[in-house]
Amino acid sequence: YLFQAGERFLSLEMKYNYASQCWLMDIYDEEKILLAAGIMLVPNIDLFKGNRQLKSDIGSFTVIEEFQDSYKDPDALGKTTLLFWISPDEL
Repeated sequence: YLFQAGERFLSLEMKYNYASQCWLMDIYDEEKILLAAGIMLVPNIDLFKGNRQLKSDIGSFTVIEEFQDSYKDPDALGKTTLLFWISPDEL
């Protein structure tokens, strides 16, 4: 997915890991340089917690789920499990 984060464009690649029952996200910048890999899309946390560089550069992401444990469903992303971007100014 091509995503505009403020002034930057990022490429988000999502993969479902059946063994862990969760979605993983890789993030690339405009030049296809990998910024972060294998980020587990776990609900109700700051996905970049502990990574100040990424937070100051692009902000952060959080996952909200409509039903408890719906994030474990491979068909839920974008339906009952939603990914939200938080800009660096909002952190």
